Amino acid sequence: MTAPSVQPLRRALLDRLLPPVCVGCGASTCGGTADLPAALCADCHDSLAVPMPVVCRRCGAPAGPHATENSRCPHCRGRAFRFQSVTCLGMYEGLLRELIVSGKWSLSAVKVRTVAGVLAAARRGRLMACGVDRILPIPQHWTRRLFRNFNAAQIVAREIGQVLGRPVDSGILRRARLTPPQKRQTLRERAALQKGSFDVAGTGCIQGKSLLLVDDILTTGATCDEAARVLLKQGARACHVAVLARVSAWAS
Repeated sequence: MTAPSVQPLRRALLDRLLPPVCVGCGASTCGGTADLPAALCADCHDSLAVPMPVVCRRCGAPAGPHATENSRCPHCRGRAFRFQSVTCLGMYEGLLRELIVSGKWSLSAVKVRTVAGVLAAARRGRLMACGVDRILPIPQHWTRRLFRNFNAAQIVAREIGQVLGRPVDSGILRRARLTPPQKRQTLRERAALQKGSFDVAGTGCIQGKSLLLVDDILTTGATCDEAARVLLKQGARACHVAVLARVSAWAS
């Protein structure tokens, strides 16, 4: 019996002994189909993969019910970003927020990987429109890994890479130093905290390339902006940003 035929039998046996449950509500699932991951029930899947509101292409913030993507955004008006666009897979609210918060501190990456896969597929058109060559997750400083079992940005980047068919490079962008938490910091303070926090290894593969920076959550864009600055300085042609969730409102 070949390996490909063993896998379905193993999966069926595991599903019988340990019936799969939804990571969102805990309800039993059918084990997954081509369109529905085994870790999500139909209701939670539908509540996650809802159409995105109109958002600003520059910063990803909601643009308002009567605005268009080309409207002047009050969130980023007057700011100069090094990256060219932001693609939000979802907004940091409701079920998505609950799964990200609980998933980031989980022993398993199932929650983050599941929602990232569902939303990357749902936003494929927006991601393709960026026209990127390579995907780079925002890295963690090594000390962060002492308290977390995985880098959520790297999990999200892998799911986006599968949807786009683009390589994911986790070793190019590196944390040069540990930055303190940004919570409760002003916009200017966040930018200052991130300055000089990244360096680049293996610059040859980013020369003249359009890159997609991937993070789990975006609030002000200070982290991705600093990463884009370093990559452009090292020869990248352009940087775009994709995030699993965008904080919808932030007071600067």
